[in-house]
Amino acid sequence: LSPIIANSIPKGETLKTAPLPTFSTESDLYSLAVLLFQLLMNGTHPNAVGLAKGNTSEDVPQPAELMRKYQFPFEKCPDGYRLPVYSLPYKVLSLRLQAMFSKIFTKRGNIPIERWYDALSEFAEKDITKICRVNTAHKYRGGLYKCPYCATIRNKEKFFRRRKNGNI
Repeated sequence: LSPIIANSIPKGETLKTAPLPTFSTESDLYSLAVLLFQLLMNGTHPNAVGLAKGNTSEDVPQPAELMRKYQFPFEKCPDGYRLPVYSLPYKVLSLRLQAMFSKIFTKRGNIPIERWYDALSEFAEKDITKICRVNTAHKYRGGLYKCPYCATIRNKEKFFRRRKNGNI
């Protein structure tokens, strides 16, 4: 569900009972951007967050809540929260893709499907130039010092070890 739709549904209505038309080209392009982001960023939703160290809150904002407000944690994470441990760093994406995702997820405009195609083609052809020494299935953007996939796996393992030991 895109914020375009979520913010246009009258109070008390659901998607099922909302007046038509509910979907639009704009909402479809937003949904495409979410799917592309998740494919490129290890399954991470563009509006997902986790608790930052020291935050004792029981509540973590759900992606839909941040999405409705056009809060994009990869550009500016809300105070007291951090990006999920399973997420790749935003810098794995080309600067062009980062700018496009930031634009659509912060309500600064929409991105036509042709521009997504061009940016993804360019990313695959020109930016993905390194192969991990540990796992040859990990291919990543040139200019990065370490394999971001291996680093994310280590971060996740460290997080769950600390959690198991009660250090979180």
